[in-house]
Amino acid sequence: MDIQRLYKDIREYHRVNYFCALINAFQLKLGVEVGVRFGVFSRDLMESSSLTKLIGIDYDLHKDAIQTDKDYAKYQLMCGRSPDCASLFTDNSLCLVYLDNDHHYAHVKAELPVWYEKVKVGGILSGHDFMEYTDSGEGKFGVDDAVIEFCRERNYILYVSGCDSNNLDNLKEFSVAAGENCKNKREDQRATHEDVMVPNWWLVKQ
Repeated sequence: MDIQRLYKDIREYHRVNYFCALINAFQLKLGVEVGVRFGVFSRDLMESSSLTKLIGIDYDLHKDAIQTDKDYAKYQLMCGRSPDCASLFTDNSLCLVYLDNDHHYAHVKAELPVWYEKVKVGGILSGHDFMEYTDSGEGKFGVDDAVIEFCRERNYILYVSGCDSNNLDNLKEFSVAAGENCKNKREDQRATHEDVMVPNWWLVKQ
């Protein structure tokens, strides 16, 4: 597979189409989503991707996510906190891990190496909110810095939606611009949810 070609082809896709294209291209079967909230992304992945099993994890199970668990036989909802809940999985067993829970730098830096060990070679470690951004409720995000450091330390190629560069310095600049764009869009009362493009990141375990 020409991963760089795929990276460029799906660059402008919104999150659901982006990850369904990734999952289908890599023929991924077993996935874990950490931080499911209402379970909307979980539903979309099960309906439009090649996943045969998706495990959703959150420490606070919303009724909508619980309903998703009831509606789909191939979905399993678990209550737990990352990265502690990673111990429930065997090393090198998962095709996909998608992280979208606590966005603080220290948390992401701690969970990345733990979940990395659970992904099989050729599988994808990924996540949401790759941008320099400060949320009114959660505070300053640190996903971008933690992921860039992880890739730099392990010499990994990093891919980010909305961008076609793999250069880590360029991706940091992109995250700053993406954060500013997200801030402006969310302040614009005319903007819809679809107008706010929040970057996702991913890497392929070697």
